[in-house]
Amino acid sequence: MDVGDKKSIEKARDTIKEKHGGLDVLVNNAGVLQLLPESGNSGLMDLKRYLSIQAGKATFETNFLDLLDICNVFFPILRDHARVVHIRIAKTGNSVDHGYPDFFGPYSMTKISVNALTRLQQRNLDGDKNHTDIIVNACCPGHVATDLNNHSGTRTVEERTDNPVYLATLPATRSSED
Repeated sequence: MDVGDKKSIEKARDTIKEKHGGLDVLVNNAGVLQLLPESGNSGLMDLKRYLSIQAGKATFETNFLDLLDICNVFFPILRDHARVVHIRIAKTGNSVDHGYPDFFGPYSMTKISVNALTRLQQRNLDGDKNHTDIIVNACCPGHVATDLNNHSGTRTVEERTDNPVYLATLPATRSSED
């Protein structure tokens, strides 16, 4: 599924609905850190690469707007007791307590947005009488070596699947008859 292509997202949803009748777990893990080409000034810490409108738009589109689009398409087929996990690289309290480093401006703003979206989605689902016990969570796997960071992370993907798997498999807290 191409997370930036609405038709691809809808096709995936239709296939899941047709073959399985609904969705039990939705994990959102797509993300980019869009940079401009190096300007030759100070390399990685060159703020112009991180704080540009062009880089910000591309980063925000993938990391937040595409995630929101996926949720809007897939949430209607979530089954009772479904689990939604947004994986993002930001501890919830850090943006409030410490702010984010300037050089990850647009990327950091998308992560703050995902944190807020997670809370809003859960609040809306809690008030929805048509869905029972759907839980939306977000987790930060830490500095994982991925394509996003040119594999500079300190841990492997395999080492950091524990939190997302735990959240995706949380037991039901109440029955659909309650």
